[in-house]
Amino acid sequence: MAKTEKEKLELLAAAYGIQPSYSDIWGNTHTIPSETLEQVLGAMGVDVSDPQKALQHLEHRFWNQLTPPVLVASTDQLPSEFLFQLPSNSSPGAMSAKELQVRLEITGENTSPINHSYHVEQLNFKKDHQLDGITYECWSFPFP
Repeated sequence: MAKTEKEKLELLAAAYGIQPSYSDIWGNTHTIPSETLEQVLGAMGVDVSDPQKALQHLEHRFWNQLTPPVLVASTDQLPSEFLFQLPSNSSPGAMSAKELQVRLEITGENTSPINHSYHVEQLNFKKDHQLDGITYECWSFPFP
């Protein structure tokens, strides 16, 4: 089913962590106007002239980026796992999953870096995804 422009804009906003509505202190729900969503996304550097194209750009960026550049987390709210993605070994130039090793460096505010290494046997395959004729794989490992 084709999505309306408003639905596409709300999907794009959600992808950037922007809620399409909020509840006030009396419990009344308020929908964020499209113009406001566009302004907030624009302030974040997102081209909102074509929400579908912006969503596709975001999808490409996600699958072509090995990991987020940095993870900032509180020690009492650490993630249970860390996700990363890479082209599958069926894609040209990709490494074999048998060779897969991951090194994680954790640096605290006032601590020296702590290194953790993971071999393929310690990794969890999550899913694969086709994009522009390339198969990508999403893997995870337990966050220490």
